[in-house]
Amino acid sequence: MMVVLLSYQAVILSKKNYIVNRLIIIGNGFDLAHGLETKYNDFMLWYLKKCYGNAYEKGDYEDDLLTIKKVIPRHAWFTKINSTSDLINHLYTTVGFNPLIHNDANYRLNELQEVSNPFNTTFKSDFLRLLLSKCNFSTWVEVENEYYEELKRILYASKDPYRKPQKLNDLNNSFAFIIKQLEEYLKTIPQSSLHPGFGDIFESPIYKTEILKTK
Repeated sequence: MMVVLLSYQAVILSKKNYIVNRLIIIGNGFDLAHGLETKYNDFMLWYLKKCYGNAYEKGDYEDDLLTIKKVIPRHAWFTKINSTSDLINHLYTTVGFNPLIHNDANYRLNELQEVSNPFNTTFKSDFLRLLLSKCNFSTWVEVENEYYEELKRILYASKDPYRKPQKLNDLNNSFAFIIKQLEEYLKTIPQSSLHPGFGDIFESPIYKTEILKTK
């Protein structure tokens, strides 16, 4: 994604029939350069922590994509995991989310360390399962790219013409729900002040040589 902006001074001058020969081009990474947690991985972590946190507090959780039930008490967890947030972070930085996807009762980090899975998860959405399988500390899941690839797979690879409309409907419903969740997540991100270097660009004077007068 690429966004092209004119500086504030350029907008004012354009109202006086002037064209300013200056473009400020902002592309991918502008948000990350300002310390904003706007990666899809950040969103997936937030969503999982919300879902599993509610499941732990209330005993179960359900939305359009999954159903979660708590099956073992907190004291049965691995001793270094003190909360559902710790559990999600632990999976993300070690083995990934396959233990949740496959409902593994336990999984091993090595020969000496074993972690208990305190939840039983039923996935209503194959798309969410796909996203989680590709989301971990060493990879960067791209939701819209995965949606496009899954859309092509359903359209061109499905051999059952009667199930194809239902699969497309399920995929689109999952994608729509994820978009709503993403909008909710973005509202929780604290605003960051503009990096001083970018502020200098916006506030720097526009010189006469940069201005083209029009009729």
